[in-house]
Amino acid sequence: MIKYCISMKRAILISLLFSAICENGICQPVRIAVIGSSTAAGTGASSPSNSWVAKLQAYCRRNMTDGIDTIVTNLGVPGYTTYRGQPNGYTPPSGRPAPDSEKNISKALEGSPAFLFVNYPTNDVANAYSQEETIANYERILNQTSSNTRVFFLTPQPRTEFNSSQDVQLVEQKSRMETRFTGMTINVFDPLRYSNATNTSEQYDIAPQYRFSGDPIHINDEGHNLIF
Repeated sequence: MIKYCISMKRAILISLLFSAICENGICQPVRIAVIGSSTAAGTGASSPSNSWVAKLQAYCRRNMTDGIDTIVTNLGVPGYTTYRGQPNGYTPPSGRPAPDSEKNISKALEGSPAFLFVNYPTNDVANAYSQEETIANYERILNQTSSNTRVFFLTPQPRTEFNSSQDVQLVEQKSRMETRFTGMTINVFDPLRYSNATNTSEQYDIAPQYRFSGDPIHINDEGHNLIF
């Protein structure tokens, strides 16, 4: 059943993608944009091709005979927060970083992508930004888009080094995103977390099979594949 549900979700996404780019039998190249931080950038994957964004691109390019290609613009940068993804002209509060005009929502919307994926897993919490700040930043990103771009927000993901207070913030952020962005939120937190932990202090850590060996923050190939 789980495999069936996953395949159905993928089928729905592909059907949406097809309908977004084909009209009266005439199709155009698909444009997909991604903004975010290290997970979007592919950190933790053993090679760039094993990152979730690269896997998405490869999946969309399986048909090599129709002459129509999928164009994926990946603007993920390790360490970035939702403030860095804000639109050009936005002035952040004191002590918060300014938008990066080469890696933000304004840049991502160049070329009018059919799909936009927003993937800032944990850095807002790590930098002690409030829930209100983060959700407002997501709202501002969404408000830049038009009906021609389908937006998907990836929820936070677990972070093994976090303390219990930070874990609670991640869970709250996930809940707020699912409530505010209904139909636009992809829950990656629950599938990635160590739900079978015998020690309750580890229940919101990254599950062992998905942990990157290089640090307690990122996910490995299996984690990227799960997100894909």
